[in-house]
Amino acid sequence: MMRRGLGLLLLLGVPFSGFGEGVDPAELLVRMSDAVRETTYSGTVVYSSEARMETLRVLHEYHDGSVRERLTSLTGDAREIYRDNNEVICVLPEQKIITVDRRAHQAASLLPSLRQENIAALGDQYRFEHIAEERIAGRMCRGVRVLPQDDLRYGYEYWLDAETNLPLRVVVLDADGNRIEQMMFTDVTFTDGFPDERFERAPTSEDYRVIRHADESPRLRVPARWSVSESPPGYRKISHSVRKGADDRVPVEHFLFSDGLATISVYGANAADSDAADVAPAKSHMGALNVMSRVIDGHQVTVVGEVPVAAVEWIAQRLQLTPAEDSASAQASPVPEPALTGEDGGDD
Repeated sequence: MMRRGLGLLLLLGVPFSGFGEGVDPAELLVRMSDAVRETTYSGTVVYSSEARMETLRVLHEYHDGSVRERLTSLTGDAREIYRDNNEVICVLPEQKIITVDRRAHQAASLLPSLRQENIAALGDQYRFEHIAEERIAGRMCRGVRVLPQDDLRYGYEYWLDAETNLPLRVVVLDADGNRIEQMMFTDVTFTDGFPDERFERAPTSEDYRVIRHADESPRLRVPARWSVSESPPGYRKISHSVRKGADDRVPVEHFLFSDGLATISVYGANAADSDAADVAPAKSHMGALNVMSRVIDGHQVTVVGEVPVAAVEWIAQRLQLTPAEDSASAQASPVPEPALTGEDGGDD
């Protein structure tokens, strides 16, 4: 869901008090990222934002290079999410819906992670400072505050378990340093593994509706219609594809932008999908998530990301729609999609 990192101080190898003598800070970040994937644990997590609070039970297992995860909602609407490597299945019993999503990057992981190749670029976009140690879920943790250099990204605080480097608390901060949302373990247990039945889905009746996201379908070899004239400073376009899911009336183009820590998705109808006239962008947000949608020449387009509204607006204002007769040469070619942090629902 939320993505975190260290930056310039880590790259310079400046040790923080309490982090242990002789430990290279950049190496510590790599260890944290490895811990997010490779630590086997169970625990209770509380997610809170200005609008809601939710409690989840999580099982996460790493074995022989494979990851299994199960999230169970303990409050609010019943919901279970099962992850098997890159496949994510969400079961909504009250709505009798099952969604299936497959992603090329880190799939719907509950916790943030970064790869070695992402670290070098972060120092230009963020600065970092040490936070005193804190006790979370009965375990000592080491804290780092991550501060953005502009208004196009959030700030973060996160606390790493001193023994395993697993982040047990993650906080998203606005430009004034106020908390937007938080994820925190209230209890956690580390183990070697779980029985297979802990990850088995309960049987569902035949009247459940199965929805497969557009990225379950193959990329279409059709002309691309959308482009972004300029990426936000510090972000780069890492994927662009055209797909058509079973529930899509027309093909949908998807862009994914990232600064190595935060991500922004763009979904644009590849063909006219509305008779509505062009209107000013409509904005909405929930916690750290900002969304902007509009209609351009009958084409629906939506920009969404766990980023400040300024970053979403930047892209929305620079979206361009190529006329159909001029788009034959603008093919959406397959682009390798590196492993990234977090969850941005519906990403490729």
